[in-house]
Amino acid sequence: MSKKRNRNLGACVLGGMVLSASLHLPKVHASVNPYIGDIMLFAGNFCPRGWANADGQLLPINSNDALFSLYGTTYGGDGRTTFALPDLRNRVPVGSGQGSGLTTRNLGQKGGSYSLTLTANNLAGHSHTATTTSNIMSSDLPGTTSDPVGTVMANDGGDDVYITNETPDATMATSAITSQTTIEPSLGNSSITVDAQQPYTTIRYCVALLGIFPSRP
Repeated sequence: MSKKRNRNLGACVLGGMVLSASLHLPKVHASVNPYIGDIMLFAGNFCPRGWANADGQLLPINSNDALFSLYGTTYGGDGRTTFALPDLRNRVPVGSGQGSGLTTRNLGQKGGSYSLTLTANNLAGHSHTATTTSNIMSSDLPGTTSDPVGTVMANDGGDDVYITNETPDATMATSAITSQTTIEPSLGNSSITVDAQQPYTTIRYCVALLGIFPSRP
């Protein structure tokens, strides 16, 4: 067999192997043929051709009628000449509908906040234990008057000031001396701002302008 025939035979065998391998390659539909209106995450600093940044930009209806028929004015636009893409800058997507025990979320609805301001009204009712000390003014001199107004406790009764007959010592009842203390708690700042952001990594959202028009189920 000539060298030329050997080369032709080798080329045929190699071509058959390549064709056989290509028939067994997995088919990827999501990235090659997306649905119009698909949103994908892209780690680059631009959106590929046929995709647009999900940044709320307005698009003309006359050149994007297929996408407009899906989006309408859900995300903005006047509905006559323009419509808007979803704006996912600095935002986290949330599934529409109402989850069990959760609030209803509609398409295009926005919400949330970067931070929360807490005030005294956000604190639950609670109590604190306070300890006070009362100081009783006294003197080590004998008493000179039986009128207690404007005076202090004396060392003893003196001569016939408080009593006419000597009596034995007695323990004073705990209720004999009372004091009143007013406690005014200080709340410091009337309000405080708390960061409400979860840990995050920034990435790009892109909207498919071209692709397969999705059919309803």
